[in-house]
Amino acid sequence: MVSITLDGTIRSEVFVGQTKTGVARVSFILESHSSDSLPLHFSIICLGSTTAGRAATLTRGTRILVCGRLTSGGKDKKVSVIASHFELLETVNHDTPAQSQITD
Repeated sequence: MVSITLDGTIRSEVFVGQTKTGVARVSFILESHSSDSLPLHFSIICLGSTTAGRAATLTRGTRILVCGRLTSGGKDKKVSVIASHFELLETVNHDTPAQSQITD
């Protein structure tokens, strides 16, 4: 298993749904923050009632810290991050940092 921690901004709409087996699923694209390289885009997937339930409240433009594991699959063999934890760093209005921590 390859673990990863990312600091980034949500750059897509947040898609809320379920897996084929009925597990809550939320997905979005996260753009990494890096001062020494071009930004990278990661497909983030949140599963389970706790993580996905709270991730469903996220919006485009929110800055978060995501911890999870890299995975690949599907017909496109795309690499994604299955989030196990995320923390809000800045809300969309960028006025005040949020103090919320979510874990599944």
